[in-house]
Order: sequence, then structure tokens, then C-alpha cells
Amino acid sequence: MNSMAPIDVKTVFQNIVIGLLMAAGLFFSILILNYSWIKILVLSLTLGCGVIWLVSHGKLKKALKYLVFSLMIFGICFTSLERHIFWNAGYPSTYNDSIPDVTISYPSILNVSLTELVQSAEETAAFNLFELEHLGETTFESIALSTSRSGGRIDVTFYNEDASIGFFFTSSGGYHYHTRTMSWIGPPPSQIYSQQQTPEEALRQMDNLGLQWFYDRVSEMYQNRTGTTLNASTLDVSTEWQEYNEYRGMILQMIGDNGMVIMFTASFLPHSNQMEPCST
Repeated sequence: MNSMAPIDVKTVFQNIVIGLLMAAGLFFSILILNYSWIKILVLSLTLGCGVIWLVSHGKLKKALKYLVFSLMIFGICFTSLERHIFWNAGYPSTYNDSIPDVTISYPSILNVSLTELVQSAEETAAFNLFELEHLGETTFESIALSTSRSGGRIDVTFYNEDASIGFFFTSSGGYHYHTRTMSWIGPPPSQIYSQQQTPEEALRQMDNLGLQWFYDRVSEMYQNRTGTTLNASTLDVSTEWQEYNEYRGMILQMIGDNGMVIMFTASFLPHSNQMEPCST
């Protein structure tokens, strides 16, 4: 009669500690940094295989050991790669290597294409990776340009409805886009003020006129009201979702100042190519 091999308590204890440490490390690296179905799958497989590995014997235990370690390595490498891609997501379409410390400036902001800026974000590896990690359609929400800080700043926001997650691109001071994700509570403004016109169509209408056209209209109104020439030193341009009379949808907003006080705030309706009453 064969006697049963004695249980190596030390080995069992070490396996349990290793398993717990692996699970904790993987959980932190995968879930805390950024949610995605890929990371959830890797974590689930690692935990499931890890539990079976701790209670199995023989060749199965050896095979599961290598599988668990492989999944861990993949999870950590994938998260590290994601972090790198999101932090260095590529330059906006305004990038100029002759002025590397400037993302956008005044008055060059008036020649910018909003559509091209959104497309420059959508064409990055970061955007493709985000779509891979989050099922469902990712839609454009808003864009904001600012020259009020050194080097200027661009912000482009997207939204994934299935995951209720916002995906944000930010570039300032001539650097790459940095991206981040954030849970979105409630419907986005594009759904609250939705119309037949898509955000992309609104941007194209704005670009057909050009930011310079909108700024010239503000200058005319400012001069008619004050009798002086508009002399703004910084300019902020953004798209907003609002309701004006019977119009519900995306509008263009401009804010200019002279470094001390705000000189004007103007809102435009892209569907009618008309400027809403503004304060100057």
C-alpha cells in the first residue's frame, strides 16, 4: 500500500501568497489605470487559472503556472503600452516644427480648421486603441481652443455611449496630445440638444465660413457699439450645445480679452450662418 506524500505546507503557503500578490498587482495595473473589456478578460482568466493552479497537481499545475504568468506579463505589458500611447497620442494638425513650443496662438487661431483638428485626433493610435477597448460607436462631442495660456491649448472630447465614458484629447505648449478617460454620468449634451444636424456637419459649416469670418463680424459689432477698434490679445473658441429660440444644437462661442478684461463674448448659429446677439 502506497503512502500519501506529505503536504508541503511551506510550498502551499508560498503559492497562496504569490497568487494573492499577482492578483492584487494585476487588478491594480489593469483596472485602476483604465477600464476596458480586454483588461477585464485578462484579469478574469488570470484569477480563474490562478485558483485552479493553486489546487491542481502534476502536469496541469505546471501548465497553468506558465499560463498564469503569461497572462500577467501580457496584462502588464498591454497596460504599459496603453499608457505610453495615451500619453504620447500624436500632434494636432496645427503642429509646426518651426515653433515647437506653440500648439496654437493668436491670431493664427483664426486660420484653423475645426474639422481637421477633430480628424487629427481620430486618426491617432490612441483613438483606435480606445475604440478597440470599448465596444460601440465613439462620437465627437466638443472642441475648445484657447490662446489665453502660454503656447495655447486644444481640447477635443469624444463619447462612447455603450461604456458611458468620455475620451479627452489635450495638447498644450506644442506637445503631443495627452489623452484620458472619465466615466460620464447622464447623457452628453449632444443627446440633450440633438437635432438632425450632426456635430460633424456643424463643424463643416463653421469651417466653410472660417473663424476669421466670425471674428470679423464681432469686430464690426464691437466698433459699432464702442466707436473703437477691437484690439484683443487672446482669443478662446469653443463649441457648445445650447438652445437658442427654436434652434437646439451645436453653436460656436468666441471670447476675447486684452489681457486684463473680457472685451467680448459672442455666440453663433452654424445652421443659419447668423450671429446671435452677443455682449461686447
